[in-house]
Amino acid sequence: MKSIYKTQEIPEKIEEVNKEFSIVLNNVEWIGVLIRTTKQAMMFLIDNFQSCCEEYAVYLENLFNINLIGSTIIDINWIEDISEEWLSSIKLELITDKGKVYIHMYNNHNGYYPHSYKILTSNYKNTGEL
Repeated sequence: MKSIYKTQEIPEKIEEVNKEFSIVLNNVEWIGVLIRTTKQAMMFLIDNFQSCCEEYAVYLENLFNINLIGSTIIDINWIEDISEEWLSSIKLELITDKGKVYIHMYNNHNGYYPHSYKILTSNYKNTGEL
């Protein structure tokens, strides 16, 4: 497990969670999850360019058990990275004072159609292919 979150002197509270977020950056459409806090906007994105029959998405797991609005972020950990012939995925663990939620980014494909991803926070940026 690797932390991708820098602890804040004044804790960050979550103000908004958008599970169907989309944005255009550098003429590329991205879809994913936006988490807006009292200090920043965190984006977990995958490019939205369908090549063939691949399935791709960014989604939250365990969200039904926790109301994130108003919760304080404790940490965000990179807990899983899978790269197989047909499936590429990343799993992040968002730890709050109300519990844990998992952010999944995945691309299920036939080996020929990768998708780019972006993880963007105020102090952490990561891009790559799934």
